[in-house]
Amino acid sequence: MGIIVALTGSSGNMGRETLPALMSLPFIDRINLLYLDNRRERRFARKIKRRYGDRVFQIFGNIANEDDCEKLISDADYVINLAAVIPPASDSEPEKTRECNVTGVKNLVKAIERREKQPGFIHTSTVAVYGNRNYLHPWGRVGDPLLPSVYDVYAATKVKGERIILDSNIEKWSILRQTAILHNRMLTDNMKDGLMFHTCFNVPLEWVTSRDSGLLIKNIIKRDYEEGGVENYWNRVFNIGGGDKNRVTGRFRNNRRKRRKIYASRLEQHQKFSRNVVQRQRRTAGYVRFSARERKGLLA
Repeated sequence: MGIIVALTGSSGNMGRETLPALMSLPFIDRINLLYLDNRRERRFARKIKRRYGDRVFQIFGNIANEDDCEKLISDADYVINLAAVIPPASDSEPEKTRECNVTGVKNLVKAIERREKQPGFIHTSTVAVYGNRNYLHPWGRVGDPLLPSVYDVYAATKVKGERIILDSNIEKWSILRQTAILHNRMLTDNMKDGLMFHTCFNVPLEWVTSRDSGLLIKNIIKRDYEEGGVENYWNRVFNIGGGDKNRVTGRFRNNRRKRRKIYASRLEQHQKFSRNVVQRQRRTAGYVRFSARERKGLLA
């Protein structure tokens, strides 16, 4: 007899790779999936149903609803929480971010605690909980102070979500702090509001691909099932990373003159992009931009 896995966030960038990775495991009988009840999610859910048939059980609801979480994990052996509201949406919709990243985690924890036989709980967080880092202080280690950047609603809510799990009575849990993800929709997702320009030039990053992230979740479940438990894994917090070959240190190896040219070129690109975004937003909102002479005539 196989196992049942409950998965949230399967329509996200990491979830789109995690679901097929889990489906490749022959001992998984079924995966319970939770989707938001909207047109976009239903369209994605239909594709998944056509592809996997009865191996998926789909629920349309909200992670902020306790009953939906109860239904999701009712017969699960593992619960994997990939659901999150991330930037840029978290910056513009802080209340929705709190509902998903805090209330959603609380509902899952309560549902698991009420089970007589508790499933293993894998929760994804973010390295953003450590706050901003530059090339002078590149290494982020589990145990470092959690100092989210000012106004970073995403990181702040992730800290609260972690605390809920750490203070819970769940017997088997783990927290995986995800790093910067390279995924197929990276440009289309991050160009419209200039999110990619929020990253400073000298910031150190250790990238990981969405496919490797999905493979990580698969291997955790596989080893825990086949070996009867992964040694030194449960009830711990980990940072996810892609290894030294995927690191960007934030340092330029060029000489000072060339470095200045690079900074000037990037700054010019950033300013040009920002001007285009502002102009597009004004046109969309119906604003009309007047010259100084026109404004003077209007105020006369």
